[in-house]
Amino acid sequence: MIHTPLFKKTFALLFLVGLVAVSADTFYLYWSFWWLDTLVHFFAGMAVAMAGVLVWDFHYKTITGVFGTIVIAVTSAVMAGILWETFELYFDLSYPSDGRYYYIDTISDLLMDTCGGFFGGLYARMVLIKNNPNLK
Repeated sequence: MIHTPLFKKTFALLFLVGLVAVSADTFYLYWSFWWLDTLVHFFAGMAVAMAGVLVWDFHYKTITGVFGTIVIAVTSAVMAGILWETFELYFDLSYPSDGRYYYIDTISDLLMDTCGGFFGGLYARMVLIKNNPNLK
């Protein structure tokens, strides 16, 4: 599995997202650039979706069409997004007492995770088809 092109692309994207997220936290970039959190959530959703498709493909050796790939990808991204938002609440990284801002931020984060998951699923499907033309 680790020698497949999809694994390499997924790992590279996860590494990049992690690097940007750690840098943004360290240098307070999330407070300087309001759009950075949105961008990180999109690409994190994309990376998690690609990882979900990769794991599914490795274990089951088949994905039924584009729709099946998208369902696996978006489900993976949404589940990871919900877990992340729960993590933020549990460790007091975000506060519902912030009122409307908290809910808007959480909804936009989950929406970007979902959008990233959709495009991550499409990209993963493209990579899988490129390396196995019988999938189409």
